[in-house]
Amino acid sequence: MDKDSEGEQDIRVKEVKAKEETATSAATAIDAINENGHGPMCFSTLVVAGIQPLPGGNNDPTSRQTSQPGAIYVGSNGLLPGQLLLEEENPATTTTRETVTMHSTSGTQDDTEESLAVANLVDQDEQVHQAFPDHENARKRRRDSNKKLKTNILLAAILLIAMGTIVVTVTISASKKNTDPDEEVPTLPPSQAPTSLEGSILSLFSDETIRAIATEDSTPQSKAWQWLWEDQDSLVSHSNDRIKQRFALATLYYATAGNDWNNNTNWLNHSIPECEWYTKPDFATKAFTSSLYPGVLSGFLEPMPTTNCNQHGLYQHLWLDRNNLVGSLPEELYILTSLQTLSVGFNAIQGTISSQIGALTALEGLGFASMGHNGIIPSEIGLLSNLQVFAIDANDHHGNIPTDIWSLTNLRHLSFGVNPRLQGTIPSSVGKFQSLRWLLMDRCNITGTIPSEIGQLSNLEMMTLTGDRVAGTLPSAIGLLQKLRILSVFGNLLHGTLPSEMGQMSTISLLGLAGNQFSGALPSEFGLLTQSRVTLSFRNNALSGTIPTELGLLSQLAVLEFQGNQFTGRIPSEFGKLSSIGRLTFANNSLSGTLPNEFSALHPSLHTLALEGNPLLSGTIPKAICNMNATCAGSVFLFDPCDMQQGLSFDCTGVLCGCDDECSCF
Repeated sequence: MDKDSEGEQDIRVKEVKAKEETATSAATAIDAINENGHGPMCFSTLVVAGIQPLPGGNNDPTSRQTSQPGAIYVGSNGLLPGQLLLEEENPATTTTRETVTMHSTSGTQDDTEESLAVANLVDQDEQVHQAFPDHENARKRRRDSNKKLKTNILLAAILLIAMGTIVVTVTISASKKNTDPDEEVPTLPPSQAPTSLEGSILSLFSDETIRAIATEDSTPQSKAWQWLWEDQDSLVSHSNDRIKQRFALATLYYATAGNDWNNNTNWLNHSIPECEWYTKPDFATKAFTSSLYPGVLSGFLEPMPTTNCNQHGLYQHLWLDRNNLVGSLPEELYILTSLQTLSVGFNAIQGTISSQIGALTALEGLGFASMGHNGIIPSEIGLLSNLQVFAIDANDHHGNIPTDIWSLTNLRHLSFGVNPRLQGTIPSSVGKFQSLRWLLMDRCNITGTIPSEIGQLSNLEMMTLTGDRVAGTLPSAIGLLQKLRILSVFGNLLHGTLPSEMGQMSTISLLGLAGNQFSGALPSEFGLLTQSRVTLSFRNNALSGTIPTELGLLSQLAVLEFQGNQFTGRIPSEFGKLSSIGRLTFANNSLSGTLPNEFSALHPSLHTLALEGNPLLSGTIPKAICNMNATCAGSVFLFDPCDMQQGLSFDCTGVLCGCDDECSCF
């Protein structure tokens, strides 16, 4: 080796040693920085000093790249403006990734090679020791110092994030104020700034109510709030419950055009306690249905309450049926959690049943019939475990009947009929409703079958499924309903034979089986139904055989319909004993023989006799029948015979004639 080569090698060795000493100095400097450290770090990788220039001296920002994780880049003058990237040891392996790489600022290829030769990535502790035997202790100190450095930086980062969040929030708030200078902040009447009393009272209400109070003077809530403050003395003397109650009632008044109610006596009169404000003297559902179905409502909400409020002056009964309420029920109505009965039916009230109904857990009676309500029935109804009366007839509810309703086993009156967009079934769990007296589900798309468990409703007085889509057969267990007065299944898809057990329903007043697909013979046991004013309708089925003569024993029978079946044989002469009969129809069957002379005795009460569509009938119509002039007595529950054809109708043929010259007999 020549002298020049030896000299060049010496220079390089000295440069390497100098750079090695620089690395040691960097580690020592880091130790000094971390003397005030607070413990080891948990970061996997942390960039401290920026972006290291690429080997070759290209400082163009577009040419920069991130260095290898775990490398410390230093130079002859200490830390360069590059990266300090630290990677903690992988707990799954013993490999230590701590490397010191030194780049010369000259940017030459030789310098790069030298740096890599001195600070090559080392994967084993053995190799690190061989490469840097004099700095094993320094390496350990650097590792400890790095952990302390990580802790310091983490704490600083957390502090910066917290401060940044506060700054951003304040900036956004200020921005909103600056960008929306015309937006008004709602103020609470009656004063511009709430007093301590106002704040205390406002805290009694929900956020939605407070917004409604504050946003507009025209809302029912805002009007009720202003009314409340007209008598500030009462705000001091009344309990919180009384204050909420007065506000809720005032909101109801304004929300339903209280000035136009049929009767609003004493309402919003500060000098008269709200318990003395006008309400109906009777639960309207009872008053209304009692007039339609006399004698059916025994024990319905008995005994009827005699006052609106309890001893604490809190409403228990609010009845405003048929009182010209127009509008919608406010959510504040459900503040009245002491209510036991609420009846506002037969008014022009729009909207839906609020899910807040579930807050009225003391409720025993709910009358929302015929109001124009729509929407689904909220499942929160199932929370009203004390409910005895649930009447939402004649509205426009839709969706499925909530299954939660069938958990209310204290119900005595369940009525959601005439809601044509509802749908549902009768579950077998209906047998648990031992107190149930009314089950009204007509014209609300009930499907499925009538479960045999229906026979367990020993107190049932009325069941209507008119105009639904119930299929299957009538269970024989229905004959166990000894208190049943009205059974109407008009216009369904029922089929099969009629159970003879139905003859045991001795209290029946109306039995409507028309418009189904019943077949077979008519059981003679129906002759046991001796209850007064009975209506029996078998029309428009597929019944066959002869008409049982036993039906002639029902001396109080008002309506008896056989038309539209396949009956054969003679018309029983025993029917001449039906002294109360008003409507008697045999049309469109295959009956034969003559009209019994005994029918002449029916003319005092008979107003309709239909014989057409029986080509095998013969003889002469008795003159007393030709001259019948009785007046239709009116509707019987869901069936109104006066809406149908009245008078005598028969096919005048060569074998059946009478009554006038146009149908003279030859």
